[in-house]
Amino acid sequence: MNRVNITLTYSPQRSQDTWSETVAHLEIDEDLLSKYENLTWTYRDVGRMIPMTTENFFSGHFFPYSQSVEEFQVSTNLAFSGFYKQAFISLRGALELGLMSVYYNINDDGHDFIKSWLKAEDSWDANTPSAKRIWNILLSNENIKRFDGKYGLQNLFKDLGFLSNYAHAKGYKYSNFVGKIKSNYQTFELKVFIHWLDTYEKIVRLVTTLHMIKYPISCIRYDWDRKVGFDNPFPVCDIPIVDRLEEIIGYDFFNEIQQIANEDDATQDLMNHIFDMPDLTEQAREDKIIKLDKLMIECGNGFEAWKENEFSFYSSVSSVAKQKMCELELWAKLNGHYEPKF
Repeated sequence: MNRVNITLTYSPQRSQDTWSETVAHLEIDEDLLSKYENLTWTYRDVGRMIPMTTENFFSGHFFPYSQSVEEFQVSTNLAFSGFYKQAFISLRGALELGLMSVYYNINDDGHDFIKSWLKAEDSWDANTPSAKRIWNILLSNENIKRFDGKYGLQNLFKDLGFLSNYAHAKGYKYSNFVGKIKSNYQTFELKVFIHWLDTYEKIVRLVTTLHMIKYPISCIRYDWDRKVGFDNPFPVCDIPIVDRLEEIIGYDFFNEIQQIANEDDATQDLMNHIFDMPDLTEQAREDKIIKLDKLMIECGNGFEAWKENEFSFYSSVSSVAKQKMCELELWAKLNGHYEPKF
């Protein structure tokens, strides 16, 4: 049996050691840990604002946002492992993708607009848009333009321009040494970690704010579940989520978005439409669940893959769930959705 014996300065063991040091510090510094957790969960909630319908469910309009979530995860892994330069580069990716999420959905046609970029086609509209083009499109939205004029969102973006220095290794400060006199391998550097987390916070605040301005109804506190259920096609958020959003973006930003929501005709029309909807019955809720299950089976990898994913977290399955599973299995076989499409 061949053995791979490569001597690495930046070794996996160093990563594990740095990870342990980082976690040990966070267990002591509860404020730092709480800050990271609140930012991470709040940004996950941003996805609730992006409308999901049967028309756009697998269209790719959600892709830039979901990729930005993954970039934050990658950045976290790198920061915890002591790869700070690379962690900042991933933060830059999260920022760009977060902006693109609003950019592609600015006119609520992201499911059509994004197709060529998603497929990486050889055409001008398939290229990743420049920051200048992104902001030109973002500011075509009157609410974003109004907010930018008052609070300078573009300036908040420009303040994050230093992230490109890490991508291009602009001198000692932006190298793997991150401007420190340190060992030439991964080490836990508290000041650098705090700088990384502060940058994380600025990106989450900016991108979250832009999504909320695009969907001002997201700041309205109301029991939306009684009207629409869990598979909410509207850009509304549960009350605890709204509370977290306000905490992250700050009172001034949140108050301005509330004013926009109150004055925006489209937002008021949508609110009135939802308010006029009848409250969901238990049967209606169950029908929504079945409809989503069928969509996941049809557009996913078939019934068997759905079944494995659906019940992998349960130690036992109730009789009601078994009955539903049997009915969906029969439906999948009759409609050609039992086996994976690809």
